[in-house]
Amino acid sequence: MLKCGNYNTCNCRKFKGSQNPPACDGFTFSTGQANPRDDIFYDCRLVPDQCRHTDGVLCNTYRYCTPDLCLIDDVDCSPRHQCEAPGRCDSAKGLCFWDNQEDGYPCDDGIFYTLNDSCQEGFCQGIADFCLGYNVSCDPLSSCLTGGECHPSTGRCTYDKLPDETPCDDGRQFTVQDQCQNGLCVGRPQDLCEQFGVVCEAPNWCYDPGRCDPKTGLCSEATLAPGYRPCNDQDPTTSNDSCIEGVCMGMLADGYQYQTIGAGECVDRENRRMARYAGDVKDQRECERICTGDPQCAGYAYNFPLCSIYGTVRTTIPMELPWWSFQAGTDPLGVIIEDSQVMTEVQRRSICRRKGVVPDRVMSPSDVEVSADEFFSPVRIGIFFLVILGCFFALPLTDYISRLLKCRKDPLEEVASQALGPRQ
Repeated sequence: MLKCGNYNTCNCRKFKGSQNPPACDGFTFSTGQANPRDDIFYDCRLVPDQCRHTDGVLCNTYRYCTPDLCLIDDVDCSPRHQCEAPGRCDSAKGLCFWDNQEDGYPCDDGIFYTLNDSCQEGFCQGIADFCLGYNVSCDPLSSCLTGGECHPSTGRCTYDKLPDETPCDDGRQFTVQDQCQNGLCVGRPQDLCEQFGVVCEAPNWCYDPGRCDPKTGLCSEATLAPGYRPCNDQDPTTSNDSCIEGVCMGMLADGYQYQTIGAGECVDRENRRMARYAGDVKDQRECERICTGDPQCAGYAYNFPLCSIYGTVRTTIPMELPWWSFQAGTDPLGVIIEDSQVMTEVQRRSICRRKGVVPDRVMSPSDVEVSADEFFSPVRIGIFFLVILGCFFALPLTDYISRLLKCRKDPLEEVASQALGPRQ
């Protein structure tokens, strides 16, 4: 019967002398928006029979009790968190009101590194243990420290120091007579290079030796010799040996010859190309001079004004040509010049020439054999007839010019004739 309070505001009527059933109108006490229930209707036309009453009749079977929205809407005022006491419901409004648990009420804040959790002004709080939170390990960091205690409030460790001058080992090979000083192990440094007589050496003429580290007694890697450096490649056929990027190379004492390979880039038979550096020069002779003066040059390609120098040693441009550009070779890298290759139709047709001891072959007239078919080729016959036609039309023109010159009088001759007068 407690649910009937929802229909307290409905007006129900029973019509006398009518076969129509009793009817109710109006609005229910609760709209059901806050907490709708399946066992309560929110329409006066659906009032259950046990909750009906006749308007104006004082002696009804039941009387409506005071409406209680807490019961009608089945309001739940359970605590929302650990530090909240069970709430109380306002029957007129159907709203809950809660009070905080007393300070010190046990709870759990869900944080693993807090201890003694309790409610404080409605919030669950614990005492943080930063040693536990940061998993602090207080192992001694020095052989001159002992113990090790972590303080929960800060998470920091404290240690006990060994007496000064206590022997220890600082773990460094270049120190001796290690002993404790104010909790630290300190030793006297020494030069391991001098102690063990370490001498750093270079692999060849073209490298500078590395430096010995006095703390380790080890040598650093050798470095390339900067700039020009003379050397000896142990080859009696070469002279003016010099270092090029760590390699000792000389130039042939008898000089070089150049053999024309063809039009395009210098490549090997598999179209693999060496590295090259390129720049503008005034003519082919200057390009050839640069290749001749570079011991690692295997050949060059030239098309005014671009000169390309090919080689297998250099990985950058020479220092004396800082304005030139460098291009790496193909992968895999070419190591010999055997052929030429034109990359695109629009590419400038440079001429590839190989450096070595074999020059271009000059053919003698006796080596030239011309067959009758080649001599009387269509092109040659066409040129022959063009020459005949030119001569034919040129003869009348020559005769006309000579006659024109004869008709003209010499001005000096005319003046002389007037001065002398007519001849007797």
